[in-house]
Amino acid sequence: MPDWDELLQRDSYKRAPGATDDQLDAAEQALALMFPAELRSLYLVSDGVVDAAGQWFVIWPLDMLIAENLRRRSDQMLPHEAIAFGDNGAGDPFVVFEGQRAVSCWYPIEGRTTQLAAGLDVFWRGWTDGTIAT
Repeated sequence: MPDWDELLQRDSYKRAPGATDDQLDAAEQALALMFPAELRSLYLVSDGVVDAAGQWFVIWPLDMLIAENLRRRSDQMLPHEAIAFGDNGAGDPFVVFEGQRAVSCWYPIEGRTTQLAAGLDVFWRGWTDGTIAT
């Protein structure tokens, strides 16, 4: 598993305390999906990450993750098998699909995804160093 303590230490990002296994289990139940192992390990270290300069959650807190996924599904703006966990600051969510490692950006208006990285740790490194953009 990635060393999230190390990966999340960036001056321009503020992280929250980690979620519990019980909170993650409840989120999975609410969405009727299992989180990929990397996503689960990230949330155990930090329940949300804020871009301090832009003042938005790059990684949503679990309560926001649940609410956004349920809302977007009900509006038919997110596939059921996708787990949106944050966004690019313009409202396009970052997603992982149940049982997969890859991170994509979901573009709801076009109804398409663009893969950003092979895994969550690769995504985070690229996002924070500017080599991944949406």
